[in-house]
Amino acid sequence: IRFVEEFDSLVMNMYHNLLDYKFDAAYRLMCSFEKVQFFKRGLGVDWERGEKRGCPRAEQSACVEYMNASHNKKFAALSICYWWFGSSPDYTEFMQRHQSLSDGLTAEDLHYGHSILSNLRRVYDYRDGNIEEYEIHTNRDKKICDLCISMIGKRFRVSAAKVGVNCPPFHKGCRCCIVAVIRYEDGTPVRIKSRKIK
Repeated sequence: IRFVEEFDSLVMNMYHNLLDYKFDAAYRLMCSFEKVQFFKRGLGVDWERGEKRGCPRAEQSACVEYMNASHNKKFAALSICYWWFGSSPDYTEFMQRHQSLSDGLTAEDLHYGHSILSNLRRVYDYRDGNIEEYEIHTNRDKKICDLCISMIGKRFRVSAAKVGVNCPPFHKGCRCCIVAVIRYEDGTPVRIKSRKIK
């Protein structure tokens, strides 16, 4: 019961910080909480270091862009929490306990937000790392739609990335992702093959 109360208090504080665009404060709250837990989330994550350094720049940039583009800031803030907690059961239970906060927000909406944030984070990481292009990859199975099939292997400039247009997700339920195009010294790209999942 104590953990539940502490976790609920943490998420509510993070949520209010995110609504005020205080991404660094929200991130530090999460790290502060996680560093003292017996069972820590995130294999190998240094929560103490995260608390000291704060929210990584690429992650903060992704959050700002996502919040700015969102028509519902409350849903966006809840989606960022979901992304940061790695879709954990604790967060799912929090959402069930606080349905008034998430009224109308579905699991599909949270997954969609998670996908947007993950791909935006990659875009900002690529910009920081001077990566010029990315390629679209996805799961090649029976669930793939025609739109996603048409995007497989397409390359785009990192500087022109626009979620939903040339950067995934292209729709709710989209499982596409971006992969950096790395080049050899002579300028030819390193080929990365997508696995076909049966």
